[in-house]
Amino acid sequence: MLAPPKSVSALWATAGPYRRAQLEAAHQQAVASALERTVREVALVRRKSGGVVRFERATSLLGAEFVHTTSRLAQDQEAGAIPDPQLHSHLVLFAAERMDRKLAAIESRRLYRSARESGAWYRAELAANLGELGLPIERRTGRGERYFEVEGVPEDLASRWSSRSEDVDRAARLFRQRYGREPRAGELGSLTVATRGSKSAAARLDVEEAWRAVGVEHGLGASYTQMSWMALRTKAAYLPG
Repeated sequence: MLAPPKSVSALWATAGPYRRAQLEAAHQQAVASALERTVREVALVRRKSGGVVRFERATSLLGAEFVHTTSRLAQDQEAGAIPDPQLHSHLVLFAAERMDRKLAAIESRRLYRSARESGAWYRAELAANLGELGLPIERRTGRGERYFEVEGVPEDLASRWSSRSEDVDRAARLFRQRYGREPRAGELGSLTVATRGSKSAAARLDVEEAWRAVGVEHGLGASYTQMSWMALRTKAAYLPG
């Protein structure tokens, strides 16, 4: 899964159709770039000849991208609750093309080991795309200072719409208390699945209305989209340094 920072999803949720389309395009272009990098530097296929297995570079990947715009509900939320906005893409890779243009199975272990690098590439491309839209980027945020946010988006808004992250962080704290160490990548993934709530059954119109109300409460919203967007850009122009 590839997902932008919460501030990007907050902007998307409170924007009108034109700005939403811009943010979606920035996200999907970054996803495409990450996939191109995977083909160029990571993807391998197995080829067996004379009882000997060897690996060769894949020339392309066959798969599908599923774009979602909400997160799962938190564990304590009922099925009809309003989900948090979360723009993200699920990537399902079926096969790879060999040099002879035949399809073959992907060497999945190499893909798995490169997941973090792919995520970092995606975030770098997304930050560049958002910068081209004129949005100010605050770099070196999050765990290990590996992430970024759109500067000017209220932190309390991003926090309000991060209920799933809070569930995972809580589970990670319990893991550290029990085992005396940080969860490894695979263990953190298991915690993410274990704390996952159901998908919301709320009607889309109700979800959109709730998001707009929260956005207006925090100074963002479709009716203020142009003003809010320009305010972020103006703020960036006057940042020191």
